[in-house]
Amino acid sequence: MSHRIGVVLGTQPLSSRYIEEVLQHAGIFYESLESTQLLGNLSRYALLILAGNVQLSLTSRKVLRGFVESGGALIGIGSTSNLGRLFGASTRGRFHEGYIQIAAPSVSIISNLRSSLHVFGGSKLVATQGKSLAKAMNRRCKIVGDAIIEREVGNGYTLLFGPDVVGSIVHIQQGIPVTQDGTPAPDGSAALDEETLKTEDGFVLDWERDRAPIPPDSQPIFLEPIADELRELIIKSILHCLQRQSVPIPMLWYWPRRLKSIAMMSHDSDGNNQELAWSLLKVTDELDLKTTWCILYPGGYTQSFYQTLKDRGYEVALHYDALTQQEHTRWSQADFDFQHAWLLKEANVPILRSNKNHYTRWENRLEFFRWCAAKGIETEQSKGPSKLGTIGFPLGGSHPWYPIDDEGCGERIKVLEINMLTQDLVITCPSYYGRGLVDSVARHYGVAHFLFHPAHIEKPGVGEALRDVVQYAQAQGMEWWTSEQIGIWERQRRKVRLIDMQVNGSEITYHFTSPEAIEAVTFLLPLFTGSVQLSIQIDGTQGDWKRVSVYGFDFAEVVVDFAPEVLVALKIEG
Repeated sequence: MSHRIGVVLGTQPLSSRYIEEVLQHAGIFYESLESTQLLGNLSRYALLILAGNVQLSLTSRKVLRGFVESGGALIGIGSTSNLGRLFGASTRGRFHEGYIQIAAPSVSIISNLRSSLHVFGGSKLVATQGKSLAKAMNRRCKIVGDAIIEREVGNGYTLLFGPDVVGSIVHIQQGIPVTQDGTPAPDGSAALDEETLKTEDGFVLDWERDRAPIPPDSQPIFLEPIADELRELIIKSILHCLQRQSVPIPMLWYWPRRLKSIAMMSHDSDGNNQELAWSLLKVTDELDLKTTWCILYPGGYTQSFYQTLKDRGYEVALHYDALTQQEHTRWSQADFDFQHAWLLKEANVPILRSNKNHYTRWENRLEFFRWCAAKGIETEQSKGPSKLGTIGFPLGGSHPWYPIDDEGCGERIKVLEINMLTQDLVITCPSYYGRGLVDSVARHYGVAHFLFHPAHIEKPGVGEALRDVVQYAQAQGMEWWTSEQIGIWERQRRKVRLIDMQVNGSEITYHFTSPEAIEAVTFLLPLFTGSVQLSIQIDGTQGDWKRVSVYGFDFAEVVVDFAPEVLVALKIEG
């Protein structure tokens, strides 16, 4: 039985390589292929994905047609790769920027999407023998072609995205180089032109079409995580193809212990007022909350306070200052290194794993990620709003992400970005924004990252708002983690490998490995029928499972402890 997913990377654009980051974070097991490998035996693959414009020989194109006709599935993203006849589509030039307009919302691939689906780059398509599932609109919202086209070919199936969905995720997350102030919001809610360069100045979304209000407020914010939904389009397309073929390839879920999403709270020590720091710590202690404290140079807190944070399981992180423009507080790698060394000594910690920039300062595009990587900073939190009108997801989505060096080598930079949703509730926005943002994150299984400054904790309503958003997130099943915890978990789970999958009648055996012990890893095993009885064994021992619906598909959810190798046997009965 064919039971593997193969990914072929295009020669352009370089950002098409980001499909590997999307799949690895989603827990979808795949193999990378060179285009020349398509001339070999493809019988082991159930699905092939062409990311970007893949240069294919005439022979390779014939092989792919045979692969599909004999029952394989083929997904193309951003280009037909000269397979227009196979995909049932023709290309009518380049697509520059616009939106995906859903034409058939009941189709599983495109169901339950709420954002504008803002996309950048790719191809303008017209369906010929294929069926259009969505239209492509330009920036003026004029339809310029078909965005998603499906086709049944022989015993197989093809799915083609005209817009470069993968490159769009990169463009939204990483933005444009920050070399000047961004354009302010036309409604006056986000004055980006204040002569301070920051992450928002590089954002590429649209003030009008990409924002929506949180009821009952009428103020529009970036309420829907567009990058999350573009990721979801890719994931659901893969699941749809596998379901059509009844191929039970498992998914490694984002979070342990059946958790659907995570919350995180950080505190920037602006002003370094020790009494206010104790006041905030009292609140989080009462809530049994572990948070990330980002410490600003110079001054900091007392040794006893740092020791208390460490003793109680809080995280000490850096709050890099390139705003003050005094000695050691300018935008330079040397000043970043100086502040990093200062906090290591000041807080007496062996390592700093996390950072957030003061006032979300940012310049250029990727250089700061490289500075962090050079110092062992593994998670970064600066991508987020500083204004009311940019609250929410102006720089992508709720899922943590690794940047790609699409300006050079095309490799990912090993610094995990955890986007921030808003600064202090009550001070920056009404307190009920917290619940609305938690709901957006919960729908997409990501991280709800809130910032509360100690400087504001004793102001009217702030403490109550903090308590409310914590308790509301917990009521949605979220756990509150530190930045360090999120980074460690993401790195650990990505080491899990599916090394073999055997199907023998009604029994399916998955062989997973990990180089280190990991507790409570959650797997999703596909279910293709409405009512089944399962017997799941983990290393020969009966395991518990739960039926869940994720992204509109049914799975058996099972939790596994790695120590460090495990054999999961799934037997379907009835």
